[in-house]
Amino acid sequence: WGAFLFFCWLMSMGLSLIVIPQWRRNERLAFPLLEVQRALTETPAPGRLFAPIFRATSFWIAAGSVFLLYLAMGGNMYFPELVPAIPLEWNLQRCFTQEPLNYLPGWIYRGRIYFLFLAIAYFMPARIGFSICFFAVAYSLYIMVGRAFMPPFHSRTIGDHRHGGMLILTVIILWTGRAHWARVARSMVSRGGNGEDLRDRLAGWMFVVGMAGMFVWYLWAGAQAGWAVLFVAIGFMVCLLVTRIVCETGMPFFRIYDALPSVFMSFVPAALIGRAHV
Repeated sequence: WGAFLFFCWLMSMGLSLIVIPQWRRNERLAFPLLEVQRALTETPAPGRLFAPIFRATSFWIAAGSVFLLYLAMGGNMYFPELVPAIPLEWNLQRCFTQEPLNYLPGWIYRGRIYFLFLAIAYFMPARIGFSICFFAVAYSLYIMVGRAFMPPFHSRTIGDHRHGGMLILTVIILWTGRAHWARVARSMVSRGGNGEDLRDRLAGWMFVVGMAGMFVWYLWAGAQAGWAVLFVAIGFMVCLLVTRIVCETGMPFFRIYDALPSVFMSFVPAALIGRAHV
């Protein structure tokens, strides 16, 4: 498994080096995390030691408020009689006990405040933030209607929608950046060039060696060539989409848990699936 993880890391690093210049320069994505980093590492004014943001009163008010809030939460754990509890979580399930509202998923009536996500939302494009909120509410209503009025219904049906969305989004991302991918491919078989050509050459070979290494590892583990290609393609798709979402939203934590090979395995006869594939 260590060899497989090494090749996966190599593919991921090469992929990032390939797509980030395309998304930053040509597609002009937001890159919220880079904006945060830029504000914190901005060149200080003459005679100053720190970036201008550290001299802003609003910055210290916000940072100090969050620090004091968490300090109070920690103090309440050790001294509950002296330090009041300041809850950041809520659960409104008792307000949704009647049909069909009782079929709403938990993310509607239960949640927690994460100041990190609130801060990132300020740097996120408005259309991206609206899209996240809209589909969270839209799919909660979809689940509610399905459970209440269209039994039998399972909320994992959304996974089918996600699989389709991931496949289409992957195709769109690759098609939009096809010229840049072609340039990277040309730089891999050429010599010399400027700094960008050297970067593209290194990134391209890291990506190719990583993909090839994962494919060979699957063959060594007993998978057939077709299944090995599928597994590597799914890994590439997930890494591509994770990188894209980070670049567009700046979310420091999320996961894609529906891109499972077992979903695609369900479309073929069981006789074609061996123990190694499982």
